[in-house]
Amino acid sequence: MALESEILALQQIPIFQGAEPGSMRLMACLSEEVFIEQGEFLCHGGDPSDAVFVVLSGEVEFLIENEKGNRSLGREGAGAVVGEVGILCDSPRTVSVLALTDLVLLRLSRESFFRLMQDNARFSLAVARELAHRLQRTVANS
Repeated sequence: MALESEILALQQIPIFQGAEPGSMRLMACLSEEVFIEQGEFLCHGGDPSDAVFVVLSGEVEFLIENEKGNRSLGREGAGAVVGEVGILCDSPRTVSVLALTDLVLLRLSRESFFRLMQDNARFSLAVARELAHRLQRTVANS
């Protein structure tokens, strides 16, 4: 995907909508495009949180895997962001992420994600605001 296309895709994602265009350009430059085939796992619960992934196309399912089997926590498509909570909490991944379709993702390393947050207050605020909205939705649906 061309750099300008990646920037446009990132600007459509809620967690990044408050960020400045320069931050989106930097994110696109610092990230790498990753392809995952349908049926493969992007990550498993307990894996190290070493990167944030942005789903550019395709659909993922979030699962809790244990000895009793898999429990689905939901599905998301293009625009989903995976891994930011583990990075921010400095903890292993809490869920497994399965590719329900072929995926095109952007992978942003832990260091690059923190660099963006440290260098851009609007980006940090956008991340915090999106995480707060997710918490509100989770509480409302409990």
